[in-house]
Amino acid sequence: MAPLTFPAVTPKEFLEDIANSVNLLSVAIIKIGITVPEDLQKEVLKACVSQHVDHVTTLKINQHTIDPYKVITWYGFILAEKIGGNGSKRDVIKATIQTLDYCLSEEQPLGGLPQNILGYMEDFVVNELENKPHCGIGKNGLFLAFHTASTMKRKASRSFNAGWSGSKSLLS
Repeated sequence: MAPLTFPAVTPKEFLEDIANSVNLLSVAIIKIGITVPEDLQKEVLKACVSQHVDHVTTLKINQHTIDPYKVITWYGFILAEKIGGNGSKRDVIKATIQTLDYCLSEEQPLGGLPQNILGYMEDFVVNELENKPHCGIGKNGLFLAFHTASTMKRKASRSFNAGWSGSKSLLS
């Protein structure tokens, strides 16, 4: 993939973090044999940055760093929407989910999600892209699934050292 350029809407360090996340996904996309034209890369990146700005503005998030789960999910989902053919869509979604799981697997404690769960996620996202939302999950749902898994891993890791500090009740 060609070097990426960004609209001037976020600070330089945010742009570097976005580039790192997109480049990680790009490696997975290249490995599955998909070539993304430079004009499509720019279009998808612009949409991804716009999604990020809308996300933090709408949800009133005071974000100090870029969350790679957001960037990877949104870039992959938007690319899959625009790339055409269902086989390519599925391949892009599979590469996106594998990249997200790679990020998750590097967090403590080490390890990612089971393959059958990753397969369900892939099917759900493809269903969403194929206008079957009753059996689908969109870009925000996919992001939230990995964000939640990451959060729970961090909580579990801390609980091994300091004891569980989460909810003790289903009603809490």
